[in-house]
Amino acid sequence: MKERLYYLDWLRLGAFAMLMVFHCTRFFDFFPWHVKNDVQSEGVTQFFLFSTAWRMPLIFFVSGAGTYFAIRSRKSQLLPDRVKRLLVPYLFGILVLIPPQKYLEYRFYGGELDAFWTFLLQYPKQLFSASLGWNFIWFGHLGYHIWYLPYLFVQTLVLLPVFRWINTWAENIPVKTSAFWLSAVTLVVVNAILRPVFPEYLNWADFFHFLFFFLMGYVFVLARKSILEVLKKNIVWVLGIAVLTSLLTHYFALFTPYMIKWMDTPDGSWDYLGFVVIRILNAFTWVATLLWMAHRYLNTNPSWLAKASQAILPVYVLHQTAILIIGYHVVQSSFAPWVKFLVILMGTLISVGLVYAVITRIGPLRWLFGMKPPSNT
Repeated sequence: MKERLYYLDWLRLGAFAMLMVFHCTRFFDFFPWHVKNDVQSEGVTQFFLFSTAWRMPLIFFVSGAGTYFAIRSRKSQLLPDRVKRLLVPYLFGILVLIPPQKYLEYRFYGGELDAFWTFLLQYPKQLFSASLGWNFIWFGHLGYHIWYLPYLFVQTLVLLPVFRWINTWAENIPVKTSAFWLSAVTLVVVNAILRPVFPEYLNWADFFHFLFFFLMGYVFVLARKSILEVLKKNIVWVLGIAVLTSLLTHYFALFTPYMIKWMDTPDGSWDYLGFVVIRILNAFTWVATLLWMAHRYLNTNPSWLAKASQAILPVYVLHQTAILIIGYHVVQSSFAPWVKFLVILMGTLISVGLVYAVITRIGPLRWLFGMKPPSNT
């Protein structure tokens, strides 16, 4: 398959760009984070609730689609390539990029050690003293925002036999509307079973939730013609459910006490299961809607798209460290919150852009950030 699906490149670029914006807003919502502004915003909090259900599912979906092309082009080299692209940047991030984030968080919340180097002496003991059990929460505990990298690596290992099996029969398979909605029901059932038992972020419920979207991204490329036809016929319903479930989320957050209860103490109650249905359908339908919109309006190849796509991984690895270094100082100023946000966002774009320009010119740095060697052409 030599066809290039440019709308998937756009979707991937947009998903990671939104992730940067999202992290720049985290200083200003009502939920806990590493560093917070002294004044929080209800509007930013609603943006958090609107986007958080489908933001990472979208990233895993486009990662699944990209994995299809990686398997086709690399075959036996897929796993060595994934080690270089995912695990090397993750380990580098844990050693170099995450300690400054941990230190700033420590200082912001009243840590007594002033010097960064003094903090580093106690950092390993503090890091590994956590009692998190045997689960994927460790990826986030050790790597903060770059937890996605080892998550994706493990999911590749889990699904690689499934991918090879699917490849033998699923290419251009017709997908009916009933199968499309059945996949949504399956996702709801999986979450309804797992979330009351494993409610923590990045625990088993999240793992299988994201695994579903990763698998669906792979299947989409194989059966994209019939899936896009299903979306074309049902887009009004899909978009309608996406909007309705978003409105219900905001209603429960603004006008009832249920949202805090559901997020703080998830259980097996009927009202919590109803919340799960709303949020999972919200994720499923927004990913489907954005996919259809990208295919409909963004299947173009501007001259800069390939270079922008190449920058996604190193920029992703860098961005939150820059955000926290800049934001730590900005939130302590007397500027209005919207000015602080713009300063943090623009400062992040400029600083990460400058560092990325250096990375692309130095071979060992390219390797540490998961980039391929520079082309000779």
